[in-house]
Amino acid sequence: MKKVDLGKSVYELTEEYPELIEILKDMGFFGVINPIVRKTIGRKTSLNFTMIYLIIH
Repeated sequence: MKKVDLGKSVYELTEEYPELIEILKDMGFFGVINPIVRKTIGRKTSLNFTMIYLIIH
């Protein structure tokens, strides 16, 4: 089991753990499959924020 830092950006984490791209997509964060979205919005968005957003919406 891998531990991830929820404070890191989505971009950092998907670079470090590319398998997260498919997991996040399956959870409803569809923008993560687009490399441009990952490099722009993903650099400013933490995984923690992403998870909260997905729970609310």
